[in-house]
Amino acid sequence: MRIGILGSGLMGGKLGTIWARAGTPSEAAHEADALLLAVHWSRVDNVLKQAGDVSGKVIVSCSLEQQ
Repeated sequence: MRIGILGSGLMGGKLGTIWARAGTPSEAAHEADALLLAVHWSRVDNVLKQAGDVSGKVIVSCSLEQQ
């Protein structure tokens, strides 16, 4: 399984280092079966737009939404 990572903060950066280099959000989404969405809640919409079509992808999010 190929996993793409969207985000390079503490969680995304560490997991990305462990798993593999992901490239741009578009490359990560295109090449991956699953995506880790690891960005600040305020950037989720922007990063998903950069990723493009994520239909059929498994998306795991560790982003927290502001209450």
